[in-house]
Amino acid sequence: MAYSQSYQEQLNAASNTAKQVINREKNIAISSARPDLSDECLALQSAKIADIDISHASESKGLGAFSTQPIKSGTFLGEYSGETMSLSEVNARFWKKREPDVADKSWAESRKRRSQSITGSYIFSLDEETFVCAEDADQSSWTRFMNHAPEETHDCNVRPFMQTTIGGEIHSYPRFFAIRDIDVGEELQYNYGNLFYGEGETTDHERSS
Repeated sequence: MAYSQSYQEQLNAASNTAKQVINREKNIAISSARPDLSDECLALQSAKIADIDISHASESKGLGAFSTQPIKSGTFLGEYSGETMSLSEVNARFWKKREPDVADKSWAESRKRRSQSITGSYIFSLDEETFVCAEDADQSSWTRFMNHAPEETHDCNVRPFMQTTIGGEIHSYPRFFAIRDIDVGEELQYNYGNLFYGEGETTDHERSS
């Protein structure tokens, strides 16, 4: 499950395909936009590369990510990648705390043309001023499909770590590791953090490590 050069090359190719889709969207009428989660999107392509099954989890959860092979505790699973946004952008695009400017409106139109939702439920805080949003399936990895499980339960089998160093490289995006042995067919789930569920000082939909 760990990243290899071959995996990274495939992921880069998938990312290039998704970028081509985004570039094409200006010439696509709203009525003929791609449906959500088409085979072209980076999120599903990365799942295929990582050998992760994206299937229906439950009526309340929707889709989820499932293991297709045994996973040992400590295995690196993937990175929470997506659009990097400033606090100002998040305030305007999701939290309605600032009036959208021209760039924000263009961003929203791009999402709508490509049938990508704008819920704000896929935001992960990197620090107080920077966030990564994985809601756009054309610009995110399969980790966006992992659902929430309470920290002290058996269902919580994955954990995100920030500022990890692998191979001498420092990674600022959240990187997910198995925190116990995982059997074939188990759903991969982690604790989203208090902020996402409004248990902290704010009810903003923000995933935190």
